[in-house]
Amino acid sequence: MSDLAAVAGMAPRDFPFADLSLAGRRMGFEAQGITLEHLDDAGFAAVEEMLLTHSVIVFRNQALSPEAQVRFSERFGPLEVSLYRQFTNESFPPLLVISNVKKDGKPIGAAHVGKRWHTDFSFMELCGYATILYGIEVPPVGADTAFADMYAAYDALDDATKREIDGMQVLHSYRLRYKDGGLSAAQLDRCPDVVHPLVRTHPKTGRKALFLGCVESAFAQGMSLEDGNAFMRRMIAFATQDRFVYSHKWRVGDVLVWDNAAVMHTATPFDEAKYNRTLHRTSTIGGRPF
Repeated sequence: MSDLAAVAGMAPRDFPFADLSLAGRRMGFEAQGITLEHLDDAGFAAVEEMLLTHSVIVFRNQALSPEAQVRFSERFGPLEVSLYRQFTNESFPPLLVISNVKKDGKPIGAAHVGKRWHTDFSFMELCGYATILYGIEVPPVGADTAFADMYAAYDALDDATKREIDGMQVLHSYRLRYKDGGLSAAQLDRCPDVVHPLVRTHPKTGRKALFLGCVESAFAQGMSLEDGNAFMRRMIAFATQDRFVYSHKWRVGDVLVWDNAAVMHTATPFDEAKYNRTLHRTSTIGGRPF
């Protein structure tokens, strides 16, 4: 019997230690007493069902080697390799180290990623599906990961706005975002400009959700670049209001799994001179949004 049998039928409930009450919300689920490394096929099917229902799930007290994290992550689909190849695991390239720690004066991971609202790999033709983030070392204060519910944000739009954005397309451009430097030509070659719908239909649930990308690289089509980016900034500001957001407070050993077709996320600040933070990230490739 799967070790998920005891939780697969549980009703949605609040994550503990949330900044805001999630009473009445669909987003978020804590699955208890589960060892991800030892899931059988039935157990994994229950995990994915939880993910599709609740969009963000947390598993406590995990102890995943890089290989174990990659093997678990592969069950959601093929894995993407980060643009920041210098910070990926040598033996398991799909695993990105996110860290502000330095060893012998050199950073062991990417310290700057994820510090604004975004959707993983929205700038790729085939966007991200599941992202898996494992807490190795986490500060006691700050460094939360906040999630915004794109289903709920879309549902909350008035009818006139829904009509306005129906069929609207968005340019996602790392070429424009990094026009003044920050990525190499080889990195930019991996992510040519791509256009995706502003409102997407989730390929597994059939629900409509906003698909907004990142404020620095998203430009609504049919207007100037400046106006198109300003429009996306307004959309992101609407979709990331407190009423749509859950901010997760990390513990060592937490594994967060989220659905990039249903949520945006961001890292929150912490005292990087005082505290260390190290996370391991893997992310699976989804399809082209429609």
